[in-house]
Amino acid sequence: ISFHLSTKMQALGRNIGNNIFVQQQGKANRPSIRCHATAQKSRAANRRQLGDSDLQVSECCLGTMTWGKQNTEAEAHQQLSYAFDDMGINFMDTAEMYPVPTEAETQGRTDRYIGSWMKGRKREDIVLATKVSGYSTRTTWVRDPQRPVRVTPEQIQESVDRSL
Repeated sequence: ISFHLSTKMQALGRNIGNNIFVQQQGKANRPSIRCHATAQKSRAANRRQLGDSDLQVSECCLGTMTWGKQNTEAEAHQQLSYAFDDMGINFMDTAEMYPVPTEAETQGRTDRYIGSWMKGRKREDIVLATKVSGYSTRTTWVRDPQRPVRVTPEQIQESVDRSL
């Protein structure tokens, strides 16, 4: 089950499983958020064990790939607060390559927006999943020092260390 908050959903208003969609509406470049919930708060907040771990995660996981390119930091914070405070989820997903589409100038901005929102919150209340980048010779700027991106133990550790 996925939990999506997006400003550009064509399926808005239709019942699509347990997804929650956000529609951006605003005037004079000052968007506001209006939420359309197709899942009830109690359902979004239900917890499940994550694999063999002792982690209990909400049935809904918040995806974050547009924050920093298609969404501002303020919009990211609004969406995070809605998902965590109003809907009761505790689980979100990010990646070292976010936001998408990937560019050297914006890479990592999504994590920075999440990090600024997390300040003042209890870290133990948030389950954060992330992803390491796959093989690429075009995105050498992801690694320090710059080199082709590969899925090796060394590069996985670097990605984890640089993530939230």
